Amino acid sequence: MIKINKYYTFIVLIIFFNLQGLYLLDDTAFHTSDVAVILEIAFIAYVAIKGGYKGKSRYQILMLMPIVLMFTSSYSAHLHYGQPLWYGIRAQRAWISAMLMYFPISGLIRNKKISINNIAKILDRMIFVYMILLIVQFFLGSSVAFLHLSISSRFGSARLYASTYFIVLVYFIHLQRIIEQKRLRLFDILIVVCTIFIHLFVVKSRMGLAALVLATAFAVFSTKFTGRKLALICVGLLGVAIFMASPYGQIVFDAMFGSSAKDAGTAIRDVGRIFYIDQTLSTKLYAIFGSGYANLDWQPTVIGTHYLEGIYYNDHGIIGLFFYYGFSMVAWSVLAHIKVMKDAWKSNTRDVFMFLLCGLIGAYTLFPYNYVTDISYAIALAITDNRLLEKQRICLKNN
Repeated sequence: MIKINKYYTFIVLIIFFNLQGLYLLDDTAFHTSDVAVILEIAFIAYVAIKGGYKGKSRYQILMLMPIVLMFTSSYSAHLHYGQPLWYGIRAQRAWISAMLMYFPISGLIRNKKISINNIAKILDRMIFVYMILLIVQFFLGSSVAFLHLSISSRFGSARLYASTYFIVLVYFIHLQRIIEQKRLRLFDILIVVCTIFIHLFVVKSRMGLAALVLATAFAVFSTKFTGRKLALICVGLLGVAIFMASPYGQIVFDAMFGSSAKDAGTAIRDVGRIFYIDQTLSTKLYAIFGSGYANLDWQPTVIGTHYLEGIYYNDHGIIGLFFYYGFSMVAWSVLAHIKVMKDAWKSNTRDVFMFLLCGLIGAYTLFPYNYVTDISYAIALAITDNRLLEKQRICLKNN
């Protein structure tokens, strides 16, 4: 059981609104992303009032860098498009507040106000319900839409445009439990199966699926070879073989590896990638700080980014971030991943390591997980920070 307190209540509400009320709420009516920002700012202030920041957070300098990037990208957009500085700052509020959530969560864990185990339980319950809702909506299709999210068609069935960051984090927590534990738990298996189903059939992101599969393979093969691992490999290979023999599997395989003709989405991404790189490298200033964060409420920015031609930065992963923020963002992303993944491996926090690895693998067309507007990344870093601190305390005690 989770001992209810105000801190956990805040975290539950923030996750709920990060996910647009599990997509049960209409964002245009409830403005869920802004509600999440308000809650995050209120939580950061509340923890400060309650003295929850005692001690030093390991990644405090690293996690203040987004504020610098917010100002440099806003200034670049002002130079590039004449966009008012406030427009660029305002447009990044969800990302900045989500990143800053690392400080209260890490501080509260460090000072024993909340626990990693209870945060994991909160994620388990909320994300399992979230996954069930997505799966039900997938089977109902767009004709009976009860979730407020975009639904299209791909490979002959519904495709839901849903956030999967929390799903991937919870997936690797439970995958690691399956790998390490002697007794298989039904809930662990359910989480893993539902995650794979959602990536394969519901969201149908080719890069997302490929990143998940590769990170999962690394998770399995990076542990000692056991009978359990052999069984997991056999079941996995059987599942892949059955899937690839199906008509749907053939379509996915052709789309990912064997199609000679590019679809319209791939073609426009190629055009956008060349435009983003050429534009950003046109001056030293843009190369370092990017062409600026685009706020689409400013018409010259809409024209300058070729948005109306179907070129969107969120289709281009790290290259899209390079366009907005320059080499500064790329350098910060690389440094953040190296530092945190190294700490995660050292502290045996393999679930977070795999989570970040998955985001890194998919970064060519998807955003790495240090660029999200929910608190999944902040939670992952807070877990790593405190597990490493705990391991250091144990080592000092033993010595």
